[in-house]
Amino acid sequence: MHAYISEWVPGLLQTPEYARAIMSVEPRPPSDEEIKGRVEARLARQAILNGDAPVQYWIVLNEAVLRRTVGSPSIMAEQLHALQVKARQRNVKLQVLPFISGAHPAVSGPFTLLTLDLGEAAVAEYVYVENRAGALLMDKRAEIEIHRLAFDSLRADALSPGKSIALIEKAAAELA
Repeated sequence: MHAYISEWVPGLLQTPEYARAIMSVEPRPPSDEEIKGRVEARLARQAILNGDAPVQYWIVLNEAVLRRTVGSPSIMAEQLHALQVKARQRNVKLQVLPFISGAHPAVSGPFTLLTLDLGEAAVAEYVYVENRAGALLMDKRAEIEIHRLAFDSLRADALSPGKSIALIEKAAAELA
């Protein structure tokens, strides 16, 4: 999985409190029971990043993700700490696209590139885009290629993983 995220920490990396806070600001907030169920489902999905054959996850976060306080300063600080821990996993490569990078090829919004190994040298590729109205799964070669080019440009412009972790640490310290 390769993903560019512009507004919030992606579900695979969210803490329970951060997830609850994100869900509670929807235009029509779900009930407490619905939020509880959604948080449990989100946390269960995070298992794909662990175990014997974890998913390889390369993510580029816009710096806004680190700077926008979600929930409260303490919830955000806990989330930033959790990001640092996840960013150090062997199968997770996390980079931050700093504000100083300026305009970039993903200003139209976040996306995820998915590559599925189907065995016997067969691979399926998709682009997943989510918005308020729903989600779109694209599989046309041109759609995949333009998003791959955008991701390559983003990761080239983003901070290195080490410098990204340092920026996350700095953002967390500023919340204290």
